[in-house]
Amino acid sequence: MDRFNGVNGEILPSTDDPSWLLIQHVLQSYRDVWVPIDAYPFLAVDVERVTAHCAEVEEFAVFANGVMMQNIRPDEGGSRLLSALMGGGADAGISPDSKVIVEGVANSCAHWMMYFNDPLYVGMHPFAALGTQYIYLDDNGSYQRTFGDLVIVDQYSRPRSTHVDFDPLADLVRTYHTVYINGPREEPRDSAHLANLLDEIFIENEKILAAAAQHHRNLAPLEKSTDYVAPILTRYGRITHDISMRPRIELSFALLHYERALREFDSVKSATQTHNTEAAFFHGVYCVVAVAACIEAIANNLVFKQMGIHPDYRDRRQPLQKINEAAVALSQSGGQEFIPLAAGQSAYDELEEVRKLRNTFMHAKESAEEIDQVALTSTVFTAVDEIHCRTYLQQLRLGVAQVYGQLPKLIPPIVTRDNVKWLDDLEVP
Repeated sequence: MDRFNGVNGEILPSTDDPSWLLIQHVLQSYRDVWVPIDAYPFLAVDVERVTAHCAEVEEFAVFANGVMMQNIRPDEGGSRLLSALMGGGADAGISPDSKVIVEGVANSCAHWMMYFNDPLYVGMHPFAALGTQYIYLDDNGSYQRTFGDLVIVDQYSRPRSTHVDFDPLADLVRTYHTVYINGPREEPRDSAHLANLLDEIFIENEKILAAAAQHHRNLAPLEKSTDYVAPILTRYGRITHDISMRPRIELSFALLHYERALREFDSVKSATQTHNTEAAFFHGVYCVVAVAACIEAIANNLVFKQMGIHPDYRDRRQPLQKINEAAVALSQSGGQEFIPLAAGQSAYDELEEVRKLRNTFMHAKESAEEIDQVALTSTVFTAVDEIHCRTYLQQLRLGVAQVYGQLPKLIPPIVTRDNVKWLDDLEVP
């Protein structure tokens, strides 16, 4: 993809450059670093002037083409955000109390930038201070602040803020794209017009950056950073904070049990293909146990979301009862209606069967089982075979989708989408 280059054809730095935020600030703050040229994209960068200006700047605001993240490691931040965008359920996700997206002062021991596009791609506008958030860097630390919201004007998005008027700059940038980028590349452009357009753009940039700097100065004295090294998280953990802002790790045992159930189901299929009856029975039992544990973990978590405390052994309700009653209470608190899982529905009936089977395994039932006249094995063996385990897992997924589909503020703890392959191509029924 085409990028803006230096006036002498130099390849400009990428977001991997440790000084990129400073460079981007200079590109937004100093008119003299942008030079109109005769060839597409009709703008180039004076690299020597950029270097000179960088040496002059000690603290600055910038509307970065990216988001400052914190409190978790960069290697897992991207995957967790992608998982959330795709629907969740493949990891523990991001807690509402994680403060992973910086708002205010950043964790000095664990912050990093996530970029979605190269800011110097042609079609972007690295010369314009446009954005809903700005980043401020000074000797005291790094900051990110929300400064406005995105709105749609004439089918194009732009920032809108109570702190400064972005509209004149957004209109100028749209003119640049319309006249200089969207037209035929080979068609000559008016360099004098482009120079004047840049002059107007940087007048607006100055107003916006000054407003951002003042906004920062008003808020910075009120803030205190909570600094700690990003903890190591498994797929089942997510960062959260207590009321004193100390970091904690919340574990998604529902997800752990769900993965175990999928792996046991995969083993059931393999054992069935090789006619290994003992292995098929063994893994079928543990598939059911894991599905039942997953249901109970989901139920207890919903009760925690409702009550603010974890249920204990004194709560004698069955898991599906807990799920329904907690979900009803959560929905009512948000002014919404919840339709409970009910007997006669496939999800309810199959998950109740899982509970009864699991109790059979756990309560030391020693009574003799009838013989399945088709398989010539115990009827319990049939109840945990490949067909039944696939049904249990499918109804678990559909039941969770039915519940969490009515609780839009909560992220499902397991996969609820169709046609998903997960963890080394494990089948998700």
